Amino acid sequence: MKKLLPITIFSSMLFVTGNGIDGHAETSEDLPSAESILTSAAALYDGLDGVYYEVEKETTSEHQSEELLEKQWIYDNEHGFFRHSEITEDDDITFHLFTDLEDPDYIFETNDKKGDAERYENPFPENNDLALAGEQYEYLLENAELTFKGEEEVNGYETYHIEAAHDGIVSHYWFDQETFYEVKHSYNHPSAHYSSEVVDYELNPEFDESLFRPAKGQ
Repeated sequence: MKKLLPITIFSSMLFVTGNGIDGHAETSEDLPSAESILTSAAALYDGLDGVYYEVEKETTSEHQSEELLEKQWIYDNEHGFFRHSEITEDDDITFHLFTDLEDPDYIFETNDKKGDAERYENPFPENNDLALAGEQYEYLLENAELTFKGEEEVNGYETYHIEAAHDGIVSHYWFDQETFYEVKHSYNHPSAHYSSEVVDYELNPEFDESLFRPAKGQ
């Protein structure tokens, strides 16, 4: 995905404050509404047959905090539905969970400390649909109070920031302006704070069979 170069970020700051080269500040009429942003985010998944992303997640509560790095390769195409999850936790142990290339009804699970990969039947086949990711935005459109908060830079991505209030919880979402892919999400619960930030992502990546085979020796 295209990221902002430093000079672009600086130019954008000038533009927003009304001191851009053309001398005109961007008006509210030029910006999308929170509803149109979520509509575009949901529609993104209608024509998507794969996604790769790397995301940093943090959960903080009164008694503990947890940080992890997650990488996901998800394909939903002519090959079937395949997912490879790679999660590294605070203790630096990396866990792998991935679909069996030979029989997608089964998955493998392993980690850096374990030799052999364990194979078992997928317990949640109903989740084998990439379009499910877009349904959360459709739900917000129907049930949440939405507010457009502005434009912000997140990890090099130029984003639209929206706020969604529902059932007493206020969540914040940041979407890449170029694709409407979600690159940041956060919310405060009475007992915890959660945030996730995308470090990198790719839409419709090339299918990689090696992701769905156990490594040699496993």
